[in-house]
Amino acid sequence: MLRRMKLENFRSWRELDIELAPMTVLFGANNSGKSNILSALLLLKQSQPHPEPINLGGDRQDYVDFGSYSDLVHQRDPLEKVTVSISWDSIEVTDNDSADHLDFGVRWGLRATEVIVEKIQYADNQSHLDISLRDGSYTSGTRSNPDKNIVRLDKFYKFDYPDFSMHPTSTLYAFKDWYILNFEKLMESISYLGPLRANPNRTYIWRNVSPREIDAVGESTMQAIMASIREDTNHIEDASPAESLIGQVTRGLKMMGLVEGISFRMIGETVFMPEVQVNKEGEYIALTDVGFGISQVLPIITLLYFAEPGSILLLEQPELHLHPHAQSVLADLMLEVAEKRNLQLIVESHSEHLLRRLQRRIAEADYAFATPENVRAYFCKSTTDGSQIEQVKVNHYGEIENWPDGFFGDLSADIEAIMRAGIDKRKQELADG
Repeated sequence: MLRRMKLENFRSWRELDIELAPMTVLFGANNSGKSNILSALLLLKQSQPHPEPINLGGDRQDYVDFGSYSDLVHQRDPLEKVTVSISWDSIEVTDNDSADHLDFGVRWGLRATEVIVEKIQYADNQSHLDISLRDGSYTSGTRSNPDKNIVRLDKFYKFDYPDFSMHPTSTLYAFKDWYILNFEKLMESISYLGPLRANPNRTYIWRNVSPREIDAVGESTMQAIMASIREDTNHIEDASPAESLIGQVTRGLKMMGLVEGISFRMIGETVFMPEVQVNKEGEYIALTDVGFGISQVLPIITLLYFAEPGSILLLEQPELHLHPHAQSVLADLMLEVAEKRNLQLIVESHSEHLLRRLQRRIAEADYAFATPENVRAYFCKSTTDGSQIEQVKVNHYGEIENWPDGFFGDLSADIEAIMRAGIDKRKQELADG
């Protein structure tokens, strides 16, 4: 699980330092910097398999497209350095149980017209390794070796030693390999769904392939569900309809009041049609013939139960096209998978209903997992010096102790204004007889 994230000169953020929880929700007005927090993680993820020092995006398989370094750096200042730092729980078991969390930082800069990695920082709670790629020096623990030929960059997070002084059996060498394995597994565990999901098709071709992930626009959702159905059918003696992927998705949609049932009807041997039952005793009709909100939330719910336990889900505006009750239920489903499936959710949202449901669950004694420690909310705002962030402090009674200026358009002031206006209007009506 990600524990902390720091940014320097990243897009709208001159500086950011945020603690993350099993469920972290980012609120704020448009262009307040919320999405940039998710984008920083996606930049690491899409750069990890890339051969260049940074992958600014632009290809179809990329998650974000930053254009150029000037578009990435704060206030488009090419002289500034961009830094992204993260802390997370160790994924791989080691011989030393005390190495339970890791830190990583990368700093990019512009040399002439080329983006380079200037510095990499690795650390666990016992040791650290700082590498300056500008001069090739590194610092390990308290030892420094300013040999300009000591390290060679393989990828933006990965390096090697070209000299013979760093023997493969050395402690530092072993630390490096174990660390890199952890970083790669962390990047693989991140899944992302953007704010606009793909429109559904009337029919799909079954390709006998189960997708490895739900893609950023949810196009692979139908294939993932169909693969799950086929697997349950092939292992019918082990299948539990309520716990299957289609069962969990159906349950979520029913709780939201969107459908009574969902099925995938085969048309021939290779074509299938997603259908939903909107009302009890009603007929199943094509997904394309019902409200748009169902198709938009379907990838969200599917991802919550499709992602491997321990995954990190980045979700942008999952509440889009949902009515208030469905938004509230979505908050419950997120809490459920965070607790029972060990998923971490980092959610960018405009939904007051989602926040209110989280407050309620924190206040209710029956929801032991819903605590201020496990559920964090932040409010982002735009200033002349870039984006700023403030934690929305929710106590154990579900009450917000600090109400940031402009938060949800100052709902408390609106409620008070409605009450005062109603009283004034009644007084005037009584006066008028």
